[in-house]
Amino acid sequence: MPLVKLSDLVTKPDHTYAVGAFNVSDMEMAMGAIRAAEEMNAPLILQVAEGRLRYSPLDLLGPVMIAAAKKCKMPTAVH
Repeated sequence: MPLVKLSDLVTKPDHTYAVGAFNVSDMEMAMGAIRAAEEMNAPLILQVAEGRLRYSPLDLLGPVMIAAAKKCKMPTAVH
């Protein structure tokens, strides 16, 4: 499933479920969230907490999150 827009996950009126948003600070956390979403057949949102940017700069972590989202079998947004 390709990377999707956040609005595609949260504005559909036919959704009868919540979409989990998970703060990640490295590749392992991103892949863990993706594995869980795939096991549950659930879409997800990968995001990073502002406080983590001191240790995981967005210019490094952002591309990791996008690449991980593109590999996910479920709809995944990056916020």
